[in-house]
Amino acid sequence: DYGAKWSIDHTMIRVEDADEALGYWTRKFEHTEVPGRWEADSFANYFVAPDDAPQEAMKLELTYNYDGREYTMGDGWGHVCVRVDDLDEAWETLMTREAPDYRDPESCDNRYAFTKDQDGHEVELLVTE
Repeated sequence: DYGAKWSIDHTMIRVEDADEALGYWTRKFEHTEVPGRWEADSFANYFVAPDDAPQEAMKLELTYNYDGREYTMGDGWGHVCVRVDDLDEAWETLMTREAPDYRDPESCDNRYAFTKDQDGHEVELLVTE
C-alpha cells in the first residue's frame, strides 16, 4: 500500500483485438499480464502492469468486447478506478462533497460504485482487498 487513502487502482480502455493489445503493452512497455483476467459472455478484461510493479501499483485494464465493433478516437475511454478501504464510507464522503450519484454501491451489488468527474468521465470506487 502506498499509504494514499484514494489511490488509483486501474484505468480501463476498450481494445479491438485483445492479443494485439496485450502484445503491445508487454512488448513496448515491458508490462506483464497480472491476475484478474475476467472472461464473461460478452467481453473479456485483461490487466497489465509494469514488470517490477508492486501488487498495489495502478494497472491498465484492457477490455475486449466480443461484438466485433470498431471504435473511433474518443470511444475507447472507459473509466478510472480508485481504491478505497470502505465502499459505503467512501460513497457517503463523495456524496457529502457533492459528487454526482451515478451508480451507487447498491446498484452494483455492493461490490463497487461509480461517480463522474466534472467532464462526465466515469470514476469507479473499488474496495481494497
